[in-house]
Amino acid sequence: VQEHIVEDTPPETVKTFDGPTSGENNYYVTTATDITLTATDYPENHPVGVDYIHYEVWWSEDEQNWELRENVTVYDDTVTFNFQEESYHMLKWYAVDNLGNVEQTHVQYHAVEDTPPETVKEFDGDTYENDYYLTTDTQITLTAVDGPEEHPVGVYYINYEVWWKLNEEDPWTLLTNETITENTVTFNFEEESY
Repeated sequence: VQEHIVEDTPPETVKTFDGPTSGENNYYVTTATDITLTATDYPENHPVGVDYIHYEVWWSEDEQNWELRENVTVYDDTVTFNFQEESYHMLKWYAVDNLGNVEQTHVQYHAVEDTPPETVKEFDGDTYENDYYLTTDTQITLTAVDGPEEHPVGVYYINYEVWWKLNEEDPWTLLTNETITENTVTFNFEEESY
């Protein structure tokens, strides 16, 4: 008498992130975001075990023309990696068990964005000597724009501080430390001083 286990079920792989992500299905990531693929073989009562995980990283500047950047097979049930550069990425992956049962290929897209926003300061009202001197009526507007232009993740918030001192030799005193969850904020200085 011999016993055998028949197993035709392929593994299933789960993708997780450790590090910065944003957007629906973690569409935006950075080059510092760890991506982990973890495969589990089934059925649970008699799995044969994962033989390997295969993944491919494709890169594009325009989501039209794709270049294969990585084509990796890891003989383990888990692998962690990062995208190496900014722009659009297509990730394909699947796992294979020790009987050769192949998981259906997963395909997901990500935009990799490491570029911080740039903030522009504009004045509306009286200024003098390259905007060094202002009045209390002069409106100051900070506007943040995220980049790169092809796939900005968006501005999460602007933080600004207003410091004050009466005389040049006095120590600085913090008057305002504000975080605005928009890409623009307008304010004015309320007191005469430095």
